[in-house]
Amino acid sequence: MAAACSFRSIVRAPPPPRGLARRSVFCCSAAPGGVSTSKLVMEVKERLEREHPGLPTGRSGRDDDEMILWFLKDRKFAVDEAVSKLTKAIKWRQDFHVSELSEESVKGLFQTGKAYVHSSFDIYDRPVLVVVAAKHFPSKQDPLENEKLCAFLVEKALNKLPTGTDNILGIFDLRGFRVENGDLQFLKFLIDVFYYYYPKRLGQVLFVDAPFVFQPMWQLVKPLLKQYASLVRFCDAETVRKEYFTEETVPPDFRSPCLAAPAPMGLCLSVALWKDKVYADRRRRGHDDVVDDVTMMGGGVSDYGLPVGAGAFKAEEAVAPPTPSASGVLERAGGTPARPIWQRRVLMGVKCQLPRFSGMILYDERGRPVCGGVRDRARDQEKHAAAINILRDML
Repeated sequence: MAAACSFRSIVRAPPPPRGLARRSVFCCSAAPGGVSTSKLVMEVKERLEREHPGLPTGRSGRDDDEMILWFLKDRKFAVDEAVSKLTKAIKWRQDFHVSELSEESVKGLFQTGKAYVHSSFDIYDRPVLVVVAAKHFPSKQDPLENEKLCAFLVEKALNKLPTGTDNILGIFDLRGFRVENGDLQFLKFLIDVFYYYYPKRLGQVLFVDAPFVFQPMWQLVKPLLKQYASLVRFCDAETVRKEYFTEETVPPDFRSPCLAAPAPMGLCLSVALWKDKVYADRRRRGHDDVVDDVTMMGGGVSDYGLPVGAGAFKAEEAVAPPTPSASGVLERAGGTPARPIWQRRVLMGVKCQLPRFSGMILYDERGRPVCGGVRDRARDQEKHAAAINILRDML
C-alpha cells in the first residue's frame, strides 16, 4: 500500500522544472540504502554481461546506463529484481524488433487514425498518446500489427520527452465505443507493455466519455492493473480541453465544436446567413405585393402585418390564375373554384390564424359564462347594436 501511494504521488504531481529530472538520473549519488547508484548500475551491467551475453548493447541495451538506472528506480534499487525485469524487457525489444519499427512498417494501421502521438505537449510538458477506440476492430485487423503500432507509438512518444519530463499522457477516446471495438487481448498486451517493458513511463490515463458498454470490460481489466489502476481517470472531452491543454495545444479530436473546423464553419455560417437574407427579401417582396393588392381591393392589414378582411379573399382570387374545369371551361374563384382547394394559395392570417381562445373558461357566481375574449366582446357589441336598432324600429 505504501508503494502504491508513493507511486501515485510521483505520477500525479506536476513534473519538475525542465532539466531537473534528467540531471537526477545521472547525478543521483546514493540509493536509499546509502549505496552509490553508480555502483549499482555497474553491478547490474556486469551481471547482464555475465548471465546474458547474447543481449544487444547500445541504446536500450544491456549496457545503457540510463535504462539500467530507470529500472533500478522502478524496483526500489533491488538489483535482483531489476536484472530480471530488465532482461525480460531487452529480450522483448530484440524479439519484437522494436528498433526497426517505423511509420512505413505500420503504415496500414497508422493511416486509419486509430492511434497517434499528438504534436503538442499537455500543460505539464508530457507527450500525448491518443487512442480512438471506435476505430479499433480486432476482428478485421491483425493483432500483431496492432501490437507493432502500439510499440512504435510508445517509442515515438518517449523519444519526444523533453528535459525534465519522465512519463507520457495516454488518452483513450471512448466516444462511439461499441461491443465490436472491445479487445481484451490487446488490453492485456498494453498492460504488459507499460508494466514490464516501459515501467512508470505512463503518467496518467484518461478514459474520455466512456459509454455503458465499456463498464463490464473495465471491471475485467481493473484487477489486472493492480496499483496502476489509480492512474486511470474517467472524464469527458470538456475536462480534457480545460484541465490538460490550452486552446492552441488541444488535440483536434477534442476541440470544441465551434473551433474544430473554423474555415468550414465560417463558410457554412456565411452561406446560411446569405440564404436567410435572400429568403427574407423574397418573402418581404411577395408579402408587400399581396398587401398592396389587398389594400386596393378593400381589405386591410392586421396587427401582425397580415392581410385580413374581404380584400384578402379577393387577392387570393386575383393571384390564382384561371384553370379549365371538368367541361373544359375556365372558371375563376367566386363561383366554382379555379383550382382545387389543395392547390390554392393560402394567405397567412386568412385561413391560418393564431387561436384566440386561451383554453380558460370563466363563470360568475350564478354559473353563467363570463365573456373574456376579444371575439366574445365583439359579438356582445353586435348583439347590443342589433337590439337597439330593433327597439328604434318598433318605436
